[in-house]
Amino acid sequence: MAKQPTVVAKVAAVGVAQVFYCDVTLAELYYGALLKRTQSRAKGDELLRRIEALRRLFPRLALTPDVAHRFGKIKTDLHLRGLLMDDFDILIAAHALTHQCTLVTNNVRHFQRIPGLAVENWMTVPFSP
Repeated sequence: MAKQPTVVAKVAAVGVAQVFYCDVTLAELYYGALLKRTQSRAKGDELLRRIEALRRLFPRLALTPDVAHRFGKIKTDLHLRGLLMDDFDILIAAHALTHQCTLVTNNVRHFQRIPGLAVENWMTVPFSP
């Protein structure tokens, strides 16, 4: 995040307590850091430290039966429309919809296939307070 001033500005504007992560996102972050670590131990370790800092900074959204049910609804809808999407991405979207949150991603187009999901990209859109 330190290298993304627009993200830092947006987090500051909305407040740290209003920015959440879910375990699925955490798992994907760990995967990326551990994969990076196989190429460069120092870079991987730095990413792992950043993940731990994010875990301490932001509140976590738990996987609940309501989220699981929403996952099933989204996946069924996508399947019936002939659209493929990774289960982890559907689960992340299910968290956002269930908790009435905006999903922040660098891949807005990918998530726009899910009806009713509010999606924003805080990396590319300049933020003005």
